[in-house]
Amino acid sequence: MSEQPKRRATYTGKGWTVLQIALSNGLLTLITLTFFRFWAKTRIRRYLWSRISFLDDPIHYTGRGVELFLGFLLALAIFIPLALAQSFLQLTEFDEAFLAGLSAGFALLFFFLYQFAVFRSRRYKLTRTSWRHIHFDQDGSSFAYARCAMWWWFWSLLSLGLLYGAGRVKLQGFRTNHSLFGNARFKFDGRVRDLLGRWILAWILAVPTLGLSLICYFVGEFRYYVRKTSVAGIHFDTDLSIGRVIWIYSLASFMLVVTIAAAFFAAGVVLWPSMTDLLVSDAAEAEEMLLAFFTVIEQEFLTIIAVFLVFNWLGSALWLALATHPLIGAIASSTVVIGNDGMIEQIGQARVAGLAGGEGIADAFDIGAV
Repeated sequence: MSEQPKRRATYTGKGWTVLQIALSNGLLTLITLTFFRFWAKTRIRRYLWSRISFLDDPIHYTGRGVELFLGFLLALAIFIPLALAQSFLQLTEFDEAFLAGLSAGFALLFFFLYQFAVFRSRRYKLTRTSWRHIHFDQDGSSFAYARCAMWWWFWSLLSLGLLYGAGRVKLQGFRTNHSLFGNARFKFDGRVRDLLGRWILAWILAVPTLGLSLICYFVGEFRYYVRKTSVAGIHFDTDLSIGRVIWIYSLASFMLVVTIAAAFFAAGVVLWPSMTDLLVSDAAEAEEMLLAFFTVIEQEFLTIIAVFLVFNWLGSALWLALATHPLIGAIASSTVVIGNDGMIEQIGQARVAGLAGGEGIADAFDIGAV
């Protein structure tokens, strides 16, 4: 039996272009009081998707900002009544034990809705993604996924995190086995026992290695997932390196720390003139000094908020350009598709219903810019 051909995906995105898009998106989002963020997500996704190519054909993202906006409005129709109900019940004269149980119940409900949103968001992005005019899709129940996630989070907490890796494998299998490319279904044949020992070791060593063991595990886990995934007889491989991932996140984290430090420095510059007056005042008592300090904060509140909004805009843009963009590039360029052209060409288009309401609840939770 002859060896099947192996072809590598390519990524041609530019960090400077991503930074420009991110900065303009952030500025427009600030100016419009966050209203533009739905169109901002669409802009960056279209750019990043279109820079990933296989066999010289790029991937396309066809989602629209208005779909995300409408989905957000639908989500508000769910969350506003829930928030009002929780606030109303907190004001009633029930005993503390009942109110504590009620708060725990609402927390579980919101966590369930979050997991529901994760699955719905993934389905929306898949239905709006195509290659050679063939769309991806995802079937399966969002409620079933949320129940599965809740179940494994329960065991993860009960085991103090030792079973967290098992839950990740199970949820990856759920997502992959309900994913489609045209009329072909993806298949995941990974097993918990293959990764559970590695996860427990990484979890135990997390503190002594300052988290490096977790990074090593997650990269290895990703490589395992890729190699255990197939569609229509086509298999995948990856040579994503741990060193490259560590470098990407180290550089992005360093720049983020610098940005945060600059934000505090700028806030200090804003407050310094008023603080100087405070320090030379006759307020000798510590209580009076503290009161005067908070008075200065109150007087300069809007200026301080403006400073931190600007640096949050810069920090988010830098993270997208220095972490998200290079990580997508590393993942795409390290991915190898194993299969002949006949296998690829036999995959046909299937009817994709999509989600008219965008990502819905996921937008309310603000699950990821990409």
